[in-house]
Amino acid sequence: MKNFFGRRWGLAVLAAVVLAVPLAAGAFLAADRPGVPAQLNRDQIFQGDYIAVGDVIEISGNVDGDVIVAAQRLVVSGAVSGDVIAAASSIEISGDVEGDVRVAAMQVDISGTIGRNANLWGQQVTMTDTASVGRNLYAVGEQLTLQGTVGRNLAVRALNVAIRGSIGGAAQVHVGDRGTIALQSGTDIKSSFTYEATAATQLTRDESAKVGGEVRHLPWAEPESGSGWPHFLFFRIIGLFGMFVVGLVLVTFAPKAMVGITQQSWTRQPLPALAWGLVVTLVTPVAALVLAFTIIGLPLALLIFGGYLMVLYLAQIVAGIALGIFVFSRLSANRSRGSLVLPMVLGMTLLFFLTVFLGPFGILVKISAVLWGVGALWRFKTQQLAQWR
Repeated sequence: MKNFFGRRWGLAVLAAVVLAVPLAAGAFLAADRPGVPAQLNRDQIFQGDYIAVGDVIEISGNVDGDVIVAAQRLVVSGAVSGDVIAAASSIEISGDVEGDVRVAAMQVDISGTIGRNANLWGQQVTMTDTASVGRNLYAVGEQLTLQGTVGRNLAVRALNVAIRGSIGGAAQVHVGDRGTIALQSGTDIKSSFTYEATAATQLTRDESAKVGGEVRHLPWAEPESGSGWPHFLFFRIIGLFGMFVVGLVLVTFAPKAMVGITQQSWTRQPLPALAWGLVVTLVTPVAALVLAFTIIGLPLALLIFGGYLMVLYLAQIVAGIALGIFVFSRLSANRSRGSLVLPMVLGMTLLFFLTVFLGPFGILVKISAVLWGVGALWRFKTQQLAQWR
C-alpha cells in the first residue's frame, strides 16, 4: 500500500508539472479562436473543447468536451463531458464533470460530481458534503477539508486535514511534524487509514468515525538534505502559475512593449542589458539605504525599495516572455498568429525547467534572467523618458 501511494504521489507531482503543457496548448488555440465565450450561460451548449484564457471564466452551461482554462477565477457550475484542466487563483466546481479534474489554485472548492480521478493542488482545498469523486483523490496543499465521497483511495499531503466524508478504499495522509489530522463525526473509511506524522497525538478521532481496516501511524523524521523536493517543487509550480497570471496581464495590455524589449535587449544587444541590470540591481538598494539615513528621504527610500522588489519579480517574467518571443520568431514568423500568450507560457515554462532542474547551473540561469530583465526594463524606460523630453 505504501508503494502504491508513493507511486501515486510521484504521478501527482508529475501531473502538476505537465499542467503547463495543456495550458500552453490551450492558450495557443484560444488566442484567435472564435466562439469561445468567457461566460457560458446556463441554457448554452458548447460543442468541442472549451479552451479559454482570461480574468474570470464562468461556465454555467454544458460543455461537450474538455475544459482547459488559465484564469484569475474559474467557476464551473454546468456539466462537462470530458476533463477539467485549469490553473487560476480560485477555482469552484459545483457542476458534473464526467472525466478527470486536474487543477492548481490558491483556493479550490469542489461541491459537484467528478466521474473519475481528481488531482487538486491549492493552499486551501475544500470538498463539501455534496461533492463526490468516482475514483481516486490526490490532494496537496495547506488546508484540506473533505466532507463528500471518494469512490476509491485518498492520498493527501497537507498541513491540516479534516475528514468527515466517505472513502471507498484506503486513505493515506501526510502532515509532517506540525500538521494535524481530524477524523470527525461522519467519517467512513472502508479500508485502512495510514497517517505519517511525527507524533501519534497529531491525529484526533471522533468516537463515531468509522475505519474498516487498520489505523497505522508512520513516524515522520526530518528529511535528509535534498529529500524535500516534492514540497519545493509544489511551491515553485504554484509560483509559476502566479507568474502566468502576471505575464498574461503584460502581454494583453502591453504587447508592443514586450516585443520592443525583446527586439532591443534580447535580439540586438543582450550584453548591455545584462550589464545595466547588474549595475541597477547593485546600486538601487545602496541608494535607498543612503536616503533612509537622511530621515527626510525615508519615504522616498521606502518607495524605491518597494519598487525595487517589484522590478526584481517582474524581471524574470519579462525574461520568460522575451525567451518565448525569441523562440517563436526562430520557429515561424506567424506561429503565434499575432498573440503573445503562447510565447509567454512557453518561454516562462522553459525558464522554469532551466532554473529548477539544472542544479547550480539553474541558479546561474535564474540570476542571469533577473539581471537581464532588470537591465531590459531600465533601458526601455529610459528610452521612453528620453522620447517624452
